[in-house]
Amino acid sequence: MAERQSIQELLEHATNQMETVDTRDTTAALHAAWTGVHTTGAACEILKIWGTGEYAERALRADAILARAVAALREAPSLRRTRPPVLNPAGSPDNETTEATLRDIRIEIIRTAHTSNEFLARTRRQARTKTERRVCGRTASAVRDLADCFAITQRQRMAIEGADAVPDYPPARDAAEIRQIIDDRLRQLDAADPTNTPTALAAAWYGLVTVVVLSNFLAVRDPDHAVLHKNALPVIAEMTVTLEAAPSLPANVHGLGLETTTPEETTDDMLTVARQGINRLVLAINTLLPRVADKAEHNADRASARDCTRHSSHLGDCFSGRFYTFL
Repeated sequence: MAERQSIQELLEHATNQMETVDTRDTTAALHAAWTGVHTTGAACEILKIWGTGEYAERALRADAILARAVAALREAPSLRRTRPPVLNPAGSPDNETTEATLRDIRIEIIRTAHTSNEFLARTRRQARTKTERRVCGRTASAVRDLADCFAITQRQRMAIEGADAVPDYPPARDAAEIRQIIDDRLRQLDAADPTNTPTALAAAWYGLVTVVVLSNFLAVRDPDHAVLHKNALPVIAEMTVTLEAAPSLPANVHGLGLETTTPEETTDDMLTVARQGINRLVLAINTLLPRVADKAEHNADRASARDCTRHSSHLGDCFSGRFYTFL
């Protein structure tokens, strides 16, 4: 009985197969790409089961991309009745999984995706039929997105570093400190480059969570704002879910709290600054996100930015008492 191979070895085998097959034989080439996509899918499943944090999150985001690749390949007449390859990699969730193992799997996924993209581009140039060329082009686009899903670019690294720089509990013990929190987030939103999707989405995220903590702050101190806050909660939930679905949102963004006074110690100036800050932040978010939607490279990022633009308009209506669910 043959010894079971690790998923890294299976990915390497799929990559080697694509590097050696003759791309003039389109049927053989598409079968090699088919094996590569399904082996990558198996690797993603392992990351979801074995991995935590960023590894599992990226593998979950890859599901839709892998589905695109499989659907594209299924359009090839030679693959319509082809079953997925049977893969039984060595190891189990009970084994001790190290950071190095997860990193190796991720690296092999990226390598396989890049090889698949280049391989399919060559195959497309030599394909004889329009259908085969379309299949190669669509699958190449999907595996290119797959490589992007698992790679950390310089822009993502900058966004991650920026996310780490935002304190969990900024001081908000007087009006000046609350104003400083608001000004810091406004500067981040104003300075965000809409062509740098990770950084821009991180700025929108921290703008939103600052709005949330300021609204919580007001809701426990002002009965009138408590009504507005209650109306805003469904919109806040929608915005949060929509932003989290963006593939380029840095994985280490976090929520915020306020190191502040008790309700009895709160001054009117603090309440006024917080109210004004909410309106300014919502406007800044609504100004940034349409530009992100225009510049983002990936469809999922564009969709998240567009949807959040609409939600942020509703959020502004909530805090102005104009939203249709106002009680």
